[in-house]
Amino acid sequence: MRGRKYLALFCLVVIVATMLVFQTAYLARARGMVWSWWVTRVGEVARVGPLTVENNVAEQLATLQAENARLRAELIDYRQLREQLGGGTAADFTPLPALVAARPLEPWQAAYVINRGAVDGVVLGAPVVIHGSTLVGFITELHERTAVLQLLFHPATSFPADVIHDDELHRGLVSGKTFTAVEIRSIPRDAPLQAGQRVVTAGQADVVPAGLLVGETGEIRDELHEPFRQSRLALPYDPSRLRAVVVLVP
Repeated sequence: MRGRKYLALFCLVVIVATMLVFQTAYLARARGMVWSWWVTRVGEVARVGPLTVENNVAEQLATLQAENARLRAELIDYRQLREQLGGGTAADFTPLPALVAARPLEPWQAAYVINRGAVDGVVLGAPVVIHGSTLVGFITELHERTAVLQLLFHPATSFPADVIHDDELHRGLVSGKTFTAVEIRSIPRDAPLQAGQRVVTAGQADVVPAGLLVGETGEIRDELHEPFRQSRLALPYDPSRLRAVVVLVP
């Protein structure tokens, strides 16, 4: 009986010693080499090559991570500046989906009726967008359960906007023209204005968020005797096909 106890104790000591030996650095390296050999052999049989990452890919990843950190920091600074200057972003507004309920019979369709009104939280002057952040007009008439959406083509439309050129913004004034076009004017002559530049809204505190896409510059009109330049805008949508919109409620 005593011999069996000694034998069991001896076996236990051997097992513990073996486990301790396998925890040494040398045997850990040996296990790694055996595992690598096994993976290589299996890969050869399955015709799967080793997974490698080229140096340039790793460098690109590191560059993107650094760029992401920089952009995040700049975004924080941008939001802080917006708060101090009083201009809001689209995130500061509540989106309210709406449907176009009626269209005018007149040929110049510059105002639509939507199925949202005062009881839904709509307010006068609220911007209306599609595609998340593309401006199409403003609320100009408000009723209990409906409202009138005035499109940018309407001659009464007028609001400040910025032309984007590289990392610079150049201020101008967007307005509707004869129910058929939208243009940006009052752009300083020293601004690098050219066709194809994006135009976005300039932030107005609690009224219009900054950065809503208005359109792109088209033909540039530059009169030498005038201190400013102007351009007709190309809109990224067809107003006649509007069926659903989103009202941005402050």
